[in-house]
Amino acid sequence: MPSADKLKARLIKFHKAHGSDAYINLFKDPKLIDLLEEELIPSGYFKTPRDVPEVQQYCRETYGYNYPSATGTLNTAVEKGWLVKNEKLRL
Repeated sequence: MPSADKLKARLIKFHKAHGSDAYINLFKDPKLIDLLEEELIPSGYFKTPRDVPEVQQYCRETYGYNYPSATGTLNTAVEKGWLVKNEKLRL
């Protein structure tokens, strides 16, 4: 089976050959709220308390996604009841 990089290159080549730029949307960073809902929360990542810099670093290192301002999105996840804010961890 081809590697992810080879598959990505083939997909880009295919789209370019057919005059499509739809592949651009496939490879841009998803919204953090979507990543939380679809990947991070179901995977159990938040079973251990996390702060904003930890989440940002994890997304960069694991997925290659950069979220320079993640605080608002994490607060939204708390408001939706997806995450629980631990006030004791505030500095």
